[in-house]
Amino acid sequence: MKKIIILALVIIVTIILTIVKCMPKEQDRVRQDLEAFIKAVEQENKYEMLLYIDDTYTDNHSTEFQQFTSNIDNLFDIADSIQINITGLKITIDSINTHNDIFASCSLGLKIFARYQGDRALVFGGLVKPNPVRACFKKVGEHYQVYYAEY
Repeated sequence: MKKIIILALVIIVTIILTIVKCMPKEQDRVRQDLEAFIKAVEQENKYEMLLYIDDTYTDNHSTEFQQFTSNIDNLFDIADSIQINITGLKITIDSINTHNDIFASCSLGLKIFARYQGDRALVFGGLVKPNPVRACFKKVGEHYQVYYAEY
């Protein structure tokens, strides 16, 4: 009887460890949402892109949500195609408040290229190395949304 109980405990512990190890971590979820945001911008899908921008968005240049979306609309209107390159992505989970809201941030290097009238143009970033960007996220529903950015 002892052998059956010990075997059952070993199996249960193994199953629990496997589930915990296979579950995506919050950093992975932030990365997935960031990649989905980038893909939406590159495909010029404004509806999909807006799933990842909080309506309280602001940045260090005092750009708010309305101005940001207007800038994106202008880019979508004039660009034939958009390509985004990120480097050095570092994601941290900053805090979880009393309402179980999860806040995260990331730092990365960013370059944005666009085709304009057949020519490739650098929209954002340096010629030699990408510009540093820091973005702050909060989990809203199933997605992490950017609510603040420094660039």
